[in-house]
Amino acid sequence: CTGVSNKLILENVKKISRMGVPLVLRVPLVPTYNDSVENMEAIAKLAQELESCSEVHLLPYHHLGVSKYKFLERKYPLEELPVPNEKRILKLMRVAQAKGLIVRVGG
Repeated sequence: CTGVSNKLILENVKKISRMGVPLVLRVPLVPTYNDSVENMEAIAKLAQELESCSEVHLLPYHHLGVSKYKFLERKYPLEELPVPNEKRILKLMRVAQAKGLIVRVGG
């Protein structure tokens, strides 16, 4: 979605974890981009591998930025994208919880 690799982010989060800094993975849930069970399993696996992470926050996509873009007279690129429904969020939450993680929605 961003057009760039997350390689550097993953390297940094692993370095920070090895330093013992408590980590919370905050994951924007964007329908059709990263809200799949497979993606959540990969995120949960990463969290399990990090020495100082036991919690994941799921941040459902929303349309709150639309009005700002209109004010700036710009097109909001994801305006037509639906917000995740509660059933989908709960399913993804359970995937991470099954891996022993604390999961919160929002945060």
